[in-house]
Amino acid sequence: MISQMRVVSSPKVVEDADKVARLIMETYRAPNKTFGDFQHVLDSHTVDPLRLFGDACREELRQLGAF
Repeated sequence: MISQMRVVSSPKVVEDADKVARLIMETYRAPNKTFGDFQHVLDSHTVDPLRLFGDACREELRQLGAF
């Protein structure tokens, strides 16, 4: 999917999509979290890994006049 985005999307959208894919792979390889670890996750704002990607997509759509 990211390869398809490289054809039609802005560099910022592709960059943020790549970051999400890397985060998914890193999370999958990481040790399981304990209940106590979740406070750190909430404090670090990593609970919404698609936020920057979504923001970049909305900005691109805005620039294209879709919004």
